[in-house]
Amino acid sequence: MIILSYKISDILDQSKITSLYRANMAVSSETPDALDSLGLHERDDERLKKYLKTGCALLADTFSGYTKNLINSAGDVVLMEGEPFEFDVTYDTVENCFVFRMNMPETFNLTILTSLNEAVIDALENYVLYRISRMKTTESETYFEDWEAARSLIRGYIGRRTEGVKRNYNFI
Repeated sequence: MIILSYKISDILDQSKITSLYRANMAVSSETPDALDSLGLHERDDERLKKYLKTGCALLADTFSGYTKNLINSAGDVVLMEGEPFEFDVTYDTVENCFVFRMNMPETFNLTILTSLNEAVIDALENYVLYRISRMKTTESETYFEDWEAARSLIRGYIGRRTEGVKRNYNFI
């Protein structure tokens, strides 16, 4: 079983930093209020948390194929433990987290867990920025493209194996 857990405030804080960086780049003598209008602030937290939860649910759907019971190489059923996705829970003594649980096959390539973690963080940050930027400006396409690219990476990572999958083909 693979468990990925993240602190809600860490993702929201990183989204705020990215938005303020972008707003800072947009500040000019012609648009002195860009920092306040484009950047994310504490007052945006409830809306951001809602968008984060939606993004998490979409990623949980991406992981859904790995949330079922498995049969290992010995033929034994490996039961799924816990809920596949939880939001705003305490996990491993850390409060206000969200958690993904996946029942991965024995051949899952564990060496890519760091890459998988980074892709999940990147995807969720971009999803939050995409949703909020649609409200604040019309320039949300970049965040959407980055969200989709990160999801594509995630799909690739969770499909990696340490050995090939044996398949039987019937040729006509």
